[in-house]
Amino acid sequence: MKKHWYPIQVKQKDKVGRPDIDAFEAMMMREDCEKGFFLSFDYSSDALQEIESFFKRSHKVIVALTVQERAPARQAGAGESSAVPLKIRAPGFSACLR
Repeated sequence: MKKHWYPIQVKQKDKVGRPDIDAFEAMMMREDCEKGFFLSFDYSSDALQEIESFFKRSHKVIVALTVQERAPARQAGAGESSAVPLKIRAPGFSACLR
């Protein structure tokens, strides 16, 4: 029985480029993962295009999550959430979580 696991890559950089996505794809193919999650502040158009192309070629999904920075930061009070909004991009999937 094959174990199912989902790789997660987090990059703390302004924009992820295609080379970052290419490396993640190689790992997904090597480990035979059907879905992976990639988290960054933003993605270049080449990176997003490569995510779409990878899906069309392999039917494997990379879910591109974008963290939106908040300024100024504040402490959450009692009963409040300090969650940061995530924007999700994936082939055939569009949503925004708060």
